[in-house]
Amino acid sequence: MNKKRINITIDDIVHQKSKFWSMKEGKSLSEKIEDLLINYNKTKIASEPLLAYNSVSSIATDVTTGLEKLSLQKQIQVLEFTQFLIYQNSSQPRPSLWGLLKGQIFMAEDFDAPLDEFKEYTP
Repeated sequence: MNKKRINITIDDIVHQKSKFWSMKEGKSLSEKIEDLLINYNKTKIASEPLLAYNSVSSIATDVTTGLEKLSLQKQIQVLEFTQFLIYQNSSQPRPSLWGLLKGQIFMAEDFDAPLDEFKEYTP
């Protein structure tokens, strides 16, 4: 079994009580947490794990089925997110923003001058 190490932070009192009860049941605290996560994942509503897909057509079928169950507004959100992902992963160079606002932004001549609001704080 392929396992991953995780770090969690819990209150000391909760840790002591959990450790006491898990040892009383003959399991380590880590085993109890693992059991809890396994049971939690079993209760989640999912038709099958994502890794179970073996072809693009089976994914497309499930996506189409899921889209049909959504409202029009949610379908538009899915479309926008799909377009975002396509843009994000495209190999086309992104347009440069360098010089986009040239001539539209200026710096005042007295930019470095002390502000009137802070005169009482400066010597």
